[in-house]
Amino acid sequence: LVAGEGAAIASYVQEGKRIPRRGEVGLKADEIESFETEGFVMSGSRHKRMNAVRIRKENQAILQVYSAEEKRALAMFNFEERQQRENRILADFKSMMAVRHLILSCSSLLLILTQGKFAGATSNP
Repeated sequence: LVAGEGAAIASYVQEGKRIPRRGEVGLKADEIESFETEGFVMSGSRHKRMNAVRIRKENQAILQVYSAEEKRALAMFNFEERQQRENRILADFKSMMAVRHLILSCSSLLLILTQGKFAGATSNP
């Protein structure tokens, strides 16, 4: 494919339109199809070699469009998976810190209570 030709063909493929050939550029895809259904032979349709080239280019463009869409979908899937993993790790870390804070709070409270108990026991005799 020539530079820029793939993008132009890809836009036709994505819209599901017929790719115009030489001499058909001014016509719309549905106009070309209506002429062909009426029996007119459009340029490029009557030459086997040109038709083979057109089909090869169309298939090549279709593969490029689908591969770009697949890459985009795969990138989005990977991003979502990574976000879920990060959220899971963050939630685990938050719960671990909450448990640690609770343990430290309880141990400091026990320490205060036990020190007060022993301090009170030694000062009363």
